[in-house]
Amino acid sequence: MPIEFDFTTSIINITSPTTDLTVQELYDACRDAENTLYEGMAYAGIVEGSGKEELAPGVYQGITMTLLDPWQIKYWAGFYKATISDGNIISNRPDRVVINYTAGVQVILLQSVASTIVITGGALTPEEHDALLLTLNNTKNIKNAVTTIL
Repeated sequence: MPIEFDFTTSIINITSPTTDLTVQELYDACRDAENTLYEGMAYAGIVEGSGKEELAPGVYQGITMTLLDPWQIKYWAGFYKATISDGNIISNRPDRVVINYTAGVQVILLQSVASTIVITGGALTPEEHDALLLTLNNTKNIKNAVTTIL
């Protein structure tokens, strides 16, 4: 398994040779670790999750993983670039960094305020088209309103 959990130090270790992960993979591994018979149930939780709500037929909000304090993610030592993508990772403490420093490793979190997952399977119906455009227009209107306020 490319992800190991150290419950005594609250570190999620990403092991060699893994460099690219999705938020869903991390979230699933955290939930599995929380459900382990010995350590997982003896310690406080690791993660909370939200998202994946359907915005329109076939369009879903991306996952947001909230890492609970004091947990952090740490990559294996070396000189390389790692990425975590397809969702958002945040801490339940605004002043807490979710990635633990490892010398020589550049970790890129590909995050989005409006992450979506689109499931394709054919052309949109006229109703689906209208619902999608309405969602996109509402998002644009909200963004414009926030920009105006700021």
